[in-house]
Amino acid sequence: GIHAACAGGPVIDGITLDECITRSFLVGGVNKTVRVWYTKNAVTANRTEDGVDYTLEHWISSDAQAQQVAAWFEDAWQRYFADSGHHLYDNGCGNTINVQMEDGIGWSGIAYWGSSGNCRIGIDSPMVRGGGGQWTVYHEAQHYLQYSFDNGCYGYLKPNYPDDAEFVEGYADLGADSVDVALDAMGYGGITYDPSTSMYEKSYGNIFNKYFIEQLGTIGTPADPWHRMDALYAHYNECDNQDDLYVLNTLIPSLSGGKWSERAFFLNFFAANWAKDWADPVTQPELVYTDDDGNAYGNLATLSQNINMGGGTQSFPDSTPDDWAARYYQVTPQAGCPYLQMEVDGASGAQLGINFMAAKTSAPSKVLRSAKIGEDFVRTFAANGVHNRLVTAVNSFTTNYNYTVNFRCVTPTINILEPRQVKFALVGDPTSPIAFLARWSVSDGSSPVRGLLEDDFTFDAEGDAISVVPGTFQEVGNEYWAVLLPPVKAAGTTFVDFRVTLNGSISDTETDALLYVAPGNSDIALSFDASGSMNTEDVIGEGSRLTNAKRAGQVVADLLRSGDRLLVQDWSAFDNPPGCGLPGGSGNCPLDVRTLLPRTDLTAGNLSAVIGIARTQINNITARLWTPVGAGIEAAKNALLANPTNTNPKHIFLLSDGEENVKPLYADIRAGLIDSGVVVNTIAFGPEAPGSLMAQIAADTGGIYRPVATSGSGSGVMAAATDATAAVAAVNMPMDAAAVTAASYLPGQLGLANVYDYFDTEAQGAARVINGSYTNVPAFDQTGSQKVLEVNMDKSVNQLRLVVAGKQPDDEGCTVSDIRKVDVLMPGMDPQKDRWIPISPPLKGVTPADWDIRNNRFDDVLVVNNPAEGLWRFRTY
Repeated sequence: GIHAACAGGPVIDGITLDECITRSFLVGGVNKTVRVWYTKNAVTANRTEDGVDYTLEHWISSDAQAQQVAAWFEDAWQRYFADSGHHLYDNGCGNTINVQMEDGIGWSGIAYWGSSGNCRIGIDSPMVRGGGGQWTVYHEAQHYLQYSFDNGCYGYLKPNYPDDAEFVEGYADLGADSVDVALDAMGYGGITYDPSTSMYEKSYGNIFNKYFIEQLGTIGTPADPWHRMDALYAHYNECDNQDDLYVLNTLIPSLSGGKWSERAFFLNFFAANWAKDWADPVTQPELVYTDDDGNAYGNLATLSQNINMGGGTQSFPDSTPDDWAARYYQVTPQAGCPYLQMEVDGASGAQLGINFMAAKTSAPSKVLRSAKIGEDFVRTFAANGVHNRLVTAVNSFTTNYNYTVNFRCVTPTINILEPRQVKFALVGDPTSPIAFLARWSVSDGSSPVRGLLEDDFTFDAEGDAISVVPGTFQEVGNEYWAVLLPPVKAAGTTFVDFRVTLNGSISDTETDALLYVAPGNSDIALSFDASGSMNTEDVIGEGSRLTNAKRAGQVVADLLRSGDRLLVQDWSAFDNPPGCGLPGGSGNCPLDVRTLLPRTDLTAGNLSAVIGIARTQINNITARLWTPVGAGIEAAKNALLANPTNTNPKHIFLLSDGEENVKPLYADIRAGLIDSGVVVNTIAFGPEAPGSLMAQIAADTGGIYRPVATSGSGSGVMAAATDATAAVAAVNMPMDAAAVTAASYLPGQLGLANVYDYFDTEAQGAARVINGSYTNVPAFDQTGSQKVLEVNMDKSVNQLRLVVAGKQPDDEGCTVSDIRKVDVLMPGMDPQKDRWIPISPPLKGVTPADWDIRNNRFDDVLVVNNPAEGLWRFRTY
C-alpha cells in the first residue's frame, strides 16, 4: 500500500487522521481498495459519553501498523468473496472501504452502518499499537459482507440490532475464524455455552452458529479455515429472499435435504453439546464438532443435576428455563445400578426435545442416544460396567413446559423372539451342527434396554454352550440379533431347549427351540428397499430404517451354507417426471432396480469370499427416491428362477418398510408370485405400511414375517404371519390369513381391542391362531345369535388365552339381551349332553378354580395354563 500525508481525512474529537494507506487488489476480476486513515501524532483527546469522561488516544505507532490493517482487510475480502460470491458493501463508494484508526470506547472495532457513499469501519488504535487487531479486522469485514446482502436482508439487520446479535455478531465471529489458518486454530478454543438461556438471546461467540455450518455446509475440509462456511452464506441469501433473518424453519430442511426440521436440528445441537467428546464422528456426525482448534471447547452443557446412583430412584420436577434452551441431568452409575431407566414425563400436550444418552468416556469411547420430540419418553440403557455417564437432556422450542425427570435402576427381562417352540430352528446333524439366527429383546417392562454388548450374553442348548459367529452380533431396532453355532450333541439328539442369559443371572428359555436335523439348501435373494422413506429415523439415535435393514441383512447373509445360492439387490425408482409416485402422481416412475451381487452358487471354496462381498455390498446401499415393492419382488423372483435352475427351494428376504408408491404394485404381481412357488420372508422396519403389506406378502407365499420395531409404538398389526403358520401344526386348525395380517374395521372400541390383543400376543412370544369378528349380531334368542369357535390343542401348547370383546357393555340386571355370555366346552365333553362351562360370568363349583378369568364390562379374558389336548369349543351370545 502507498502511505503519505492525506488531505480530507476524518476528524475525531478534534484530531485529524492526516495519513492514509491505500491498498488496491483484484477480487473476482474487479479492482477493490481499502484505505486506512490514521495519525502518528501522539496526542490525546477528551470525550464524555453517558456521563463518563474518557481520555482517548487515536494514534498508532507506525505506518507498518496501518499497512498490516490494510493487508488483513484484503485477506478477508478475498476469502469472503471466494466463499460467498459477494463483495464487501461498497455501494457508491468507488469500490473502496474506508478504515479509520481511533480509540474505541467499549469496542475494538465498529462496522458503521453503510449507505450509498458512506462505507467506513473503525478499528481500535490502542489494540493495534499493542500488536493485535487481526480477529477484529476480519470480524468487522464480515459485517460489511453482511451489509452487501441488501436485497432485503440488510434492511432487516439494521433496525433489529442488537436483538438479532446471535446471528449478526455470531456470524461475524465465524467470518473472523474462516480467513487465517493460525487464527482458526485458536478462534473458538475454550468457548463455553449457557444452555439455560435461549439461543436466540446469544451474541458474540455463539457456538450454535459453528454447529450450524459444520452440519449443513459442504465446502472445504476441517483443516481449512473456511470449512463449510457456505451454510452461513446460504443463511444470508435466504434472509435476502424472505426479508427476514429468522428463516431456520425453512433453511434447515432445505440445506439438510429434508433430513432435519428446525426442531430436530436443535434437538441434535443440545445432544452434541454433551456428547461431542465421546461420539463417533463417522457414524454419529450430528453429535460432534469438527473444528480443528488447538484448544478444546469448554463446557457446552452445564448440568442442572449431577448425581451418583447405586440403586433406587431419583426424580426431578422442573421446567424448561427459556425458549430454545435446555437442562441436563447426569447420572454416574455405581455398583448396584447395572441398568438405568430414564424417563421424562411432560405436561399434557408438551412439545419437549428429549435426549437420552449413555457414554463410555474412556478409550475407545462411545455414545448411545435415543431422542424424541413430544411430551414423554422412556428408555433403558446398560449402566454400571458398560457406560459411566448417562444423561437426560430436556429442551424447549417456542414454548416452555413443566416436566419431571425420573431415573430408576432396574432389573430387565429377556424375551426370546426366534427360534421358538412353535418355530424351531433346524441346526443340522448333532455331530456336525450348523448356525442359526437368534433374535431376542431385553426390556425393563416398559422400554427396551439399549447398548448391551456381545460379552453381556451367553447362550446354551440344554446346558451346553452355544458360540456366537464372530461379527454377527447386532442391535437391530429394539432387538438383538446374532448368528449362533450350536454345540455338538450325541447322535440321535432331536429337540433341545434354547436359553439366552444376560450377565450370568437373567435368562429366558425356549423349550424345544432347536431341532438337530439338517435343513437342506436354499436359493436366497436379499432384496433391499432403497427408497427415500427408508432414510427415516423413527426414533432419533436408534438408526434409520435402512441402517437397521442393512444390519439385519448382514446377519441373514452369515447364515448361508455351501450348496446355497445367493443374490443381493436393492430397488428404488427415479422421480421422473417430478412427483410421479403415488398417490399424487401416476405411479409410473422409471424403475431403479440394482443387482449388487448376481446370483452366485456357494461352494466350500468361495463361501467366505462371497459372504464378504455380500456384506460389503449391503453396507454400501443408500436410500434414494420412490418405492416399487412389486418391481423389487418381481426382479428377485425372476433372478432366482432363471436358468440354470436347481431343486433348491427359492426364498426372497424382503427388507422394507412396505410403503409402496410405484407401479407395479404388489397386488399387480401377487398372482404370478404365488404361482411361482417362491417364498418371500419379510422383515418390516418402522411403523407398518397401510394394510400391513409386509405381513400380507409373507402370508401369501408361506413366508415368515419379522416386524422389527424402530419406534416406541410399532405397527398396527404386529402378530407375525410366521407364528400363525407355524402354530397350525400345533392346533390343527385352518387359518384365515386376513385375521393374521390385517386389522379390519370394527365399530366402537373393538378395532382398538383387536389391535391391542395382537400387540400383547406378540409381546408374550405367543401365536394368535384364531380370530373371529362379528357385526350386526342379533339378540341371544334369535337365529344366528350364538357365535362358536373351535380349536384343536396338542401337547406343545403351554398356555391358552381367549379374549371376547363387545361394543356394548355387559350390563347385568338390565334386559337379557344386554348380558354378554361366554362359555367353554373342554376336550372330551359332548356339546349335546354336557353343560358348557360359563366364564362370563363364572359359576362357582362349575368353572374350574385354576382358570384365570378376568371379566370387565366390555371384555372377558380366559387364561388356561397347560390346556388339555383335544378339541376346545368357545361360544358367545
